[in-house]
Amino acid sequence: MATLTPCFLRIFAVLQLAACSFPEEPGPLISAPAEVVRRYPVFVGRAHRSYTRQEPLYIQTVLKVNRTLYIGARDDLYRVELDHVSGDEMFYSKKRTWESNKNDIRICRMKGKHERPEPHVLFPRAKPAFYTSVGRTDRPARKPASLMNSILQFMKRNEECRNYIKVLLSHDGGLFVCGTNAFNPLCANYTRDTLELVGEPISGMARCPYDPKHANVALFAEGSLFTGTVTDFLAIDAVIYRSLGESPALRTIKHDSKWFREPYFVSAVEWGPHIYFFFREMAMEFNYLEKVMVSRVARVCKGDLGGSQRVLERQWTSFLKARLNCSIPGDSHFYFNLLQSTSPIIRMQGRDVILGVFSTPSNRPPSCPVSNGHERLCCRALCDEVILARSPQAHWAGKSRRGGKGGGDEDAIQ
Repeated sequence: MATLTPCFLRIFAVLQLAACSFPEEPGPLISAPAEVVRRYPVFVGRAHRSYTRQEPLYIQTVLKVNRTLYIGARDDLYRVELDHVSGDEMFYSKKRTWESNKNDIRICRMKGKHERPEPHVLFPRAKPAFYTSVGRTDRPARKPASLMNSILQFMKRNEECRNYIKVLLSHDGGLFVCGTNAFNPLCANYTRDTLELVGEPISGMARCPYDPKHANVALFAEGSLFTGTVTDFLAIDAVIYRSLGESPALRTIKHDSKWFREPYFVSAVEWGPHIYFFFREMAMEFNYLEKVMVSRVARVCKGDLGGSQRVLERQWTSFLKARLNCSIPGDSHFYFNLLQSTSPIIRMQGRDVILGVFSTPSNRPPSCPVSNGHERLCCRALCDEVILARSPQAHWAGKSRRGGKGGGDEDAIQ
């Protein structure tokens, strides 16, 4: 025991130093007891208390318009009147079912996706065992854990060929809705009050992801739809895309890691003449053996007219991006590289501010600070010196000034 005491003291001292290296987090501005939160009304997809729902909701997106809440789920769009909520549960007043047709489901299944599990796949029949005078000669029985993992993996795939509503926006007095539609995304317009279809659905490519697990962002600004998503079945081509307005359709360069490398879109906001996209992606500027995920903000001009026939044709000329740095300073900075969520633009102390929630990767100590970013700082980072790479495989080196002010600006096409 005496030999363990010095070792224990050294470990305790190291732990004390580690605890001192992190600044104390401030207390919450507002707190509420758990009992109060439990009294908030919930939505479980019912029209009234006697209604029994058999399937989970799979809620994908929510939109609040005045005192009405619109909920986009799997195969269903709900309208909830907030003024009529009483008790511990919210009930929908209107429901619109938008399911994938049989042909889309069939093609989805042909591509390796599945709509529902087959009994013989989930529970395969046991093969007969053969015995000899020595003993049993068939192969060892499958481990229960291995069988259960196969069942769970299949059940995760069995719901892919459905229509998950991923885009839900207010537009021209109605609702603009996009769904994955069994890996063949579609978009449509609906009325707000009755949730009736207006016109015919249009393609959702570059407006909505194919896979319900993929993150996406979308907003309308000056009559055009700005989206951040993927454009293909394999989710290889990530894009920031403008469509549906009088301005020409524009996109980011295809398969160029200097523009995007496996991005995960978090949010998009409109501020002044620009649209800002917040996301995280694999970093190209670090010479590490392992992949490093960093958070970034990208900006495009709402009035960008695109390039010429020789350069950046039908592509953004105003696209710029910068890294978001949320870290604890020191000899070796401790980075919170994963942006999880952002607030809308709010006014604080006379400045426009966006609040962001950052976290560490799963293999780091869990922590989640809240940082604030001023729009002027974002503009300064995006408009001043930009680090460039000569090729997608090259390390980032050298600096260059770039305007990125939108269509008609000479610096934007250099």
